[in-house]
Amino acid sequence: SGLPAHPHHQLAERLFGPDMAGGLLSFELREPTRAAAFQCINQLRLCLHATTLGDVFTMVSYPPVASHRTLTPAERAQRGISEGIIRVSVGIEDAGDIIQDFEQALAPRA
Repeated sequence: SGLPAHPHHQLAERLFGPDMAGGLLSFELREPTRAAAFQCINQLRLCLHATTLGDVFTMVSYPPVASHRTLTPAERAQRGISEGIIRVSVGIEDAGDIIQDFEQALAPRA
């Protein structure tokens, strides 16, 4: 909702103020599988794997076994929660360090 083109941008701006987008995001891996998601999570060095999000440290969670574990695979798919989704709660670390951690975690492995 921090992007002007997002359908809820005006609402977020009204609630949080201008330029105050939140630090919680999700992204889907190119290979949307559980194995790929855990490979990425396990390769992170700075970001912590968590079952819940919300701290001063950057944390990641895997919704299919955390926040959305009670839903069937079909229900998760209906809500856009694929097997390859990772949620990130951005902490107060240096943004460059967080980006570098994800770059190395997502780098192809031999």
